[in-house]
Amino acid sequence: HSRRFRLKFLRANLFDTTKAAWNFVKYLDLLYKYYGPEALMRPLYYSDLNQAETELLRAGHMQLLPTRDRSGRRVLNVFGAYRPEHTVFSKIKLALYIYGLASDDEETEKSGLVLIIAPTSEQQSVSDPEEHLEVAKFAQSMPVRFAAIHICLPDEGPVFHLVRATLVLLFASDQRIRVKFHTG
Repeated sequence: HSRRFRLKFLRANLFDTTKAAWNFVKYLDLLYKYYGPEALMRPLYYSDLNQAETELLRAGHMQLLPTRDRSGRRVLNVFGAYRPEHTVFSKIKLALYIYGLASDDEETEKSGLVLIIAPTSEQQSVSDPEEHLEVAKFAQSMPVRFAAIHICLPDEGPVFHLVRATLVLLFASDQRIRVKFHTG
């Protein structure tokens, strides 16, 4: 990959070279696992997605908004329930593609990305721990820095407190300070 590609990781980690190097290696591991060796040598393309992943993209559960927030940051919405046929593999592969698109913008590299997550009750059930581990690996290897993470949950008792605790653990410790929960 190019110098500009490597610069993304330095900016995402605020020029901490050790963290940027680890982030870079983790990201390349994910690219290899989900897209194969050709993804290590070129940017990801829409044509790299299979039919299930393109349908998932068209369903709109994960969207980069066409406008920026008041501070000029890109906004990524992740909301709605996924259908059972949407595997974790497909969701992470699609997320790698979308985060790759978001990180290609120099302004986003500098100012960060705002993430808004609004899961539905069907999506919030605790599933396979291996899936949570895979999502955590993905969340901790992105080439873009989160400026803010907003998680919108209904306030429906102790189950949602458990969901909140689980969601926080998906993010790296330096990103947790940026997480804000909205309930109601």
